Amino acid sequence: MAALLAGVLLPLSATAADDTIVGSDGNTYPAAPAVVEGENGELFWGRAFDLFCADGAGNFAHSYAQLAQLAKVIRSSGRRVVFVVAPDKVHVSGENLARADLPHGRCDRRGIRKHGRLLRSYDDPSHLAITGVLDKDPRKVFWKTDTHWTTVGASVFAKGLATALDPDLGARQKYRAGKNVRALGPLAASLGRTKKETLPTALPAGGVTVTTAPGSEDLDDAPYVVDHSWTSTPASATWPGRTLLLGDSFMFIALPTVRPIFHRGRFMWVGHHDQDVIDKAVVRADTVVLEVAQFFLTASTMTQDSFWKSVRRALRAAE
Repeated sequence: MAALLAGVLLPLSATAADDTIVGSDGNTYPAAPAVVEGENGELFWGRAFDLFCADGAGNFAHSYAQLAQLAKVIRSSGRRVVFVVAPDKVHVSGENLARADLPHGRCDRRGIRKHGRLLRSYDDPSHLAITGVLDKDPRKVFWKTDTHWTTVGASVFAKGLATALDPDLGARQKYRAGKNVRALGPLAASLGRTKKETLPTALPAGGVTVTTAPGSEDLDDAPYVVDHSWTSTPASATWPGRTLLLGDSFMFIALPTVRPIFHRGRFMWVGHHDQDVIDKAVVRADTVVLEVAQFFLTASTMTQDSFWKSVRRALRAAE
């Protein structure tokens, strides 16, 4: 588990913002610090607040619609599709956010509120809304010192995903507590802190055996894997057919809890594959799961016109 987490934590060196931003209210603000400190040791990624303030809900809402359009294209081909936007922990651990100290004040609050409404209630038959479920869970579902969910939070997503496909399948997803993991999150490291965070873990306990597919890199062989295929047995306890998971680091962290759901699955980390390779994978799949982290939604290739149009062409050519 420690090896799986090591390669996916947010690299702060890649998050530098401009010195100022223009908010959705038309005002100019200093850019947020790299890390925004909340209460009870909770740390938040500063760049997310720049996005909340600068966007309001405009580009974010448009990108949500683009992801829904991609889902519609795939659904129209007769395939099953589910899409989810993995929430920024502002919407899950917000009780530890000192709202009076938000970098851009009211502008941040407005953006957080508007984004939260979309995350919780976006109206689309393929949308999986998990923010509210994560927020109500009393366990440690997100890191305090990084942006990602823990494997406990990932198990909440996995069970929600299985339930969205088939309530009986969702009911079969069971988890047990694994050994705690100690790690130093990059948000804490950037502040010069050295105390590691203790993270709970969740492991599948539903009696399903997962085997890495021949020729595919095993999850334990590298800090992170961008293309991974597997088989889960018995088939009777899993979702049938071939399932493609298109996502990012959130989906990668969720793989240990997600893989037992699907009889034959493949994960592809978007941004590491050419479009034609992704198109072919979609064509081969019977079910497609789309995941994008909230703070990357407006920049994701999956929310661009070129992505869904390319997928549509590939699906039509395969008819």
